[in-house]
Amino acid sequence: MAKAQSFAEKTMKKKGDQIKVYKVIFPYKSSKSNAYNFSERFIKIPAGSNEQTFLEQEIKKSREYIEKKKD
Repeated sequence: MAKAQSFAEKTMKKKGDQIKVYKVIFPYKSSKSNAYNFSERFIKIPAGSNEQTFLEQEIKKSREYIEKKKD
């Protein structure tokens, strides 16, 4: 029985929304145990946006979240 879709057709699917993904790891010191903990986050950057400014904004948001969580 023949396949309905070939491997080449699967790889040629829609490539319009290409994004880049960065993994960012934040170290922080726990106030309770005085130990270092790590929080990781995957940041997806949409195509056509400035990577540097987008990363800086997302890192700032993540650090603010960690500061709230840690206290």
